Amino acid sequence: MTEYGVHSFLLRNFNQDPIENFFGAIRSLGYHSNNPSTQGFSSAYKTLMLNNLTTSHSVGSNCENDFSEGALASYNLLFSKINNDDTQNTYHELRVADGLVKHKSVGTPELSYLKFQTQNYIAGFIIKKFNTILFKNCKICIGQISTNSIGKSHDLMIAREYNERLNLKYPNVSFCRLIQGITSGAESYV
Repeated sequence: MTEYGVHSFLLRNFNQDPIENFFGAIRSLGYHSNNPSTQGFSSAYKTLMLNNLTTSHSVGSNCENDFSEGALASYNLLFSKINNDDTQNTYHELRVADGLVKHKSVGTPELSYLKFQTQNYIAGFIIKKFNTILFKNCKICIGQISTNSIGKSHDLMIAREYNERLNLKYPNVSFCRLIQGITSGAESYV
């Protein structure tokens, strides 16, 4: 405190109730942690600060309502202005939570191979779910969409096997193409 120019600390200026309320609020944020770590105390303090800045009444406290706006209420004007500007645009771009939609092209052979392997893995997962829910281990039904001959198109699935028993379902070529068409169609909308 001396490096910030504080030479004396008059404790008579502090009332016990606000300090009790403060540490009680810190304690209640940490699932009744009687001895929070420095990081836990810092996080709880920041949470309390944000909660108190955004509301006019401290949550869980025994204070009176002062019927004023929170300190961050002035940002509402800024956000409403941004929302009004967005609705007045004549063109609409596709947007996602983190900004504009990023169009990804699978240009390198490695990415194309990884995409192909991932789609085949998804096809195997779908076969496994079909077997559990619909087919109930019907050999004829599973045989229509899966194969026993494991090839290069199943490299990712082989790598994901936990042991040599081959528990995963390996899709045949036609079912892989069907799932690849579905996932490619879904990609164009996302």
